[in-house]
Amino acid sequence: MIASSVLDDETKERRDAFQEGCVIAMAASILDYPQLGEVLMVEEAIRGDMGSHNRKQMWKVLPEKIAYKKFCLIVDYLLCTNKIAADRNGTLVWVWNPKMVAKYRKRKDLILK
Repeated sequence: MIASSVLDDETKERRDAFQEGCVIAMAASILDYPQLGEVLMVEEAIRGDMGSHNRKQMWKVLPEKIAYKKFCLIVDYLLCTNKIAADRNGTLVWVWNPKMVAKYRKRKDLILK
């Protein structure tokens, strides 16, 4: 999980909403849910960015334009699934490493939650 001291206030609130199950209420207000292609596009953009853009800047440099609210929902999902992390300045960085996860899953002395 991402350390709380590293996250900005907006990201902390969004993370807490996801963790407490309030995402259902938030999602009910969304009229247009992200499609898989849009989620993959945002993932690719963040993965290739190497941590040089914050949330707003990343949204502006996407190859295809999507609504900012939809983009924020995708970023929140990626933060809560620990695929990306945000630093104090809100810079988004790709942190998911499936090879490392596979390596640790083989270890008998670790318990993954």
